[in-house]
Amino acid sequence: MPTGFYKRSKKELVRLRIMQKEIASKHNLKVKKICEVCKKIYLCHNFRKKTSRFCSKECFYKALKIGLIFNKGYIRKVKRIEYKCKECGIIKTITPSQYKFYKNAGSFCSLKCKNKNQKYRKNMANTFLGRIPIQIRVGHGTNRHVKVLNGKYLIGNKNIYFRSKWEANYALYLEFLKKNKSIKNWSFEKDVFIFEKIKFGTRSYRPDFKIFNNNGTFEYHEVKGWMDKKSATKLNRMRIYYPTIKIVLIQQNEYREIMKYKNLLKFY
Repeated sequence: MPTGFYKRSKKELVRLRIMQKEIASKHNLKVKKICEVCKKIYLCHNFRKKTSRFCSKECFYKALKIGLIFNKGYIRKVKRIEYKCKECGIIKTITPSQYKFYKNAGSFCSLKCKNKNQKYRKNMANTFLGRIPIQIRVGHGTNRHVKVLNGKYLIGNKNIYFRSKWEANYALYLEFLKKNKSIKNWSFEKDVFIFEKIKFGTRSYRPDFKIFNNNGTFEYHEVKGWMDKKSATKLNRMRIYYPTIKIVLIQQNEYREIMKYKNLLKFY
């Protein structure tokens, strides 16, 4: 078998150049086609004669609005469902798959109309009324404050999800009081209070800790490192609608006194 590299002759080089020109000319040949949207005649390359269907991008985007679904260049028509916006009354169209799988599809034309509609707002307020937060139900979540370390903490023999490190340390303090029989028991976010007269906004309140005293009474403790507007409205409405219930606020001054026991209780 011969080995090594061999130079091509001049005749072979000329023949290859001619073949390349013929192949290029075949690809550059243009064929007449009819646009599926505007019905105009346009020219397309020979290698796109089976896939080309539209003359321009404008016709392509118009075809999307009409309801043409593309699959490897071929089209099939889908009957879009017309619906009327419940808020502004504008008529719009939607695909059957969107109408089937998306919630509230075929009801509103935009998010602005959805948020303006009072019936929708009432339904959403009723669905989330008094529900336990997703972080506690699932057992993980995120917090917008960087310094607040939320997550699962070991309290006694249980892994409990807390939304801040302060809550976890206060739970350790309550567990210490329970062992010394200063209190009978405690629980985390057990009860919820609903403000029935309020229709929108903060309609419920769930305190952090419920403490059962030895004399048979109970009270609620709320751990607040920072008092925001929403928390202030909740506490204010609790004072109005549930005046007999005792709520104790654990803020920075109270938390500093508890921090004296951090080495003894092994705070996080």
